[in-house]
Amino acid sequence: MRARKSNSRPNLCTLHQRPRAFSLVEMVMVLTIISLAAAIAVPRFTHAVNRRTADSAARRIVQDLALARQHARVTSSDISVNFRNTPGYEIKNLPDPNNPNESYTVDLKGAPYNVSQWEVDFAGAREVSFDMYARPSRRGTIVLRIGEESRTITLNRESGVASFQVGELQEAAASNGFEVEAFSK
Repeated sequence: MRARKSNSRPNLCTLHQRPRAFSLVEMVMVLTIISLAAAIAVPRFTHAVNRRTADSAARRIVQDLALARQHARVTSSDISVNFRNTPGYEIKNLPDPNNPNESYTVDLKGAPYNVSQWEVDFAGAREVSFDMYARPSRRGTIVLRIGEESRTITLNRESGVASFQVGELQEAAASNGFEVEAFSK
């Protein structure tokens, strides 16, 4: 038996069919799912960014206090850290790396830290000094807030070590300077 050759022409209806499009109901469902996912993700993302920024600002303060302490020890001179009313501080007698003719200053109010509020208390003062033996003149605390996040930085009077607290975790700068270690309470 031989295969018969077909001379039939293709159906014109199949050649001119349009590709199937999405219906309005399908589009609304997809947009609803995307909106719900965004409504859940955006607040979590904002909270995570604020948490990371608060940690960065607290680490910056802890490391700068360790820098002032180390500089006082190395130069055998008093180094003062003056905390402003607005979020920021100046380390006197320590040159700014970007401008050696000026004192080292840090603005925490602007980017990248964006600290909205802070409270500074060094035994009623807004300044702490480290002597030539790297001992602080007083103990104190700094509480900074970024959105709903807050961090408490504490300067120990006996050891001169600054640390900050985040819930159950406390981060401390080691007494030798910039090394930062974490430990649970």
